[in-house]
Amino acid sequence: MRAGLRGMGWNLLWFIPVAGGLLKLTVIEATYACGNGLILLHHRPWAFPFSPSAGVWLAANFVLVSAPIKVLFFVPGLFDRSGEFYSRRYRNLAWCAAVFVALMMVLQVVDWGSFPLVRGPGGSLYVRMIPFL
Repeated sequence: MRAGLRGMGWNLLWFIPVAGGLLKLTVIEATYACGNGLILLHHRPWAFPFSPSAGVWLAANFVLVSAPIKVLFFVPGLFDRSGEFYSRRYRNLAWCAAVFVALMMVLQVVDWGSFPLVRGPGGSLYVRMIPFL
């Protein structure tokens, strides 16, 4: 990664603020996931091993937290002069950004729809076994 950062040159002027924003997004997603995990562990600690919805929720949150960090390590490789992507670095960067935004939007919906605790009509909590139901 260090060689990729040196090869970016003036592109560091836009990459450093973007990297800061991606790290901020990682912290926000991790805080949100941790808070929801504590709510789940407080109300229904047995829901994690028995609810498939909890497994989907954990996987979605893992990807939501790790994806921005993976993008931070991938982008400098596009600017390595000896790499195969250097000739089309900006086109590949645009594709990377579009796929990343689409992935984050889909994962936010999956995160919302697969949280294992649901409040029923009477105000009671029950464990969701199937995501989005």
